[in-house]
Amino acid sequence: MRRGLALGWPVILGYLPIGLSYGVIARHSGLETAEAVVMSILVFAGSSQLVAAGMFGAGAGAWSVVLATFLVNLRHLLFGAALCPRLGSVPKKWLPWLAFGITDEFFAVVTAASQESWPVYAWLSLSAYLGWVTSSAAGALLGEVTGPTWSRAMGFALAAMFIGLLIPQLTRRSRVLAACVGAGAVLILGRFLPDGVSLVLAILVGATTGTVVGK
Repeated sequence: MRRGLALGWPVILGYLPIGLSYGVIARHSGLETAEAVVMSILVFAGSSQLVAAGMFGAGAGAWSVVLATFLVNLRHLLFGAALCPRLGSVPKKWLPWLAFGITDEFFAVVTAASQESWPVYAWLSLSAYLGWVTSSAAGALLGEVTGPTWSRAMGFALAAMFIGLLIPQLTRRSRVLAACVGAGAVLILGRFLPDGVSLVLAILVGATTGTVVGK
């Protein structure tokens, strides 16, 4: 437990500004405080929650939100596959709980601390989860007393998170091209289509471009 909590502190500190940003944005997107907190309790995926909150605020339909957040979280399939060798000793009844706790930060820490036992990873996941829910709740409460200017300012946290996820992946020319094409597509399509639809189509265009060029 002590080792897991020690590994979790950097993750909690990283979640603090993103969780606060999510809570504020969710409140100003029309979600109630309880709804914003329950989303963090049930979903536990910062980037997709920020996407969902922004899409709710833009009036996107439910299926657009579901599809966009699904595509945002597809990378977790790769995270889970990469972590299999390290989690081979985990009892099957615990695998769903550990799978629920896989995030970008959890994956990075577990990859670096590859010699730990699985209970250490479980405590790491639990501490990160509680840190995310707490910071989200604090942000939602802050959103009740702040104006829309705060929401617009803190909205950059979403862009910053995606930039942070994107930059380490730009190791090949095809990936750089995919990122540029996807960014251009969302700017163009966003003029004619709802935000959720334009986001999904831009992701597909960018990913297809990167796959074709990569071959």
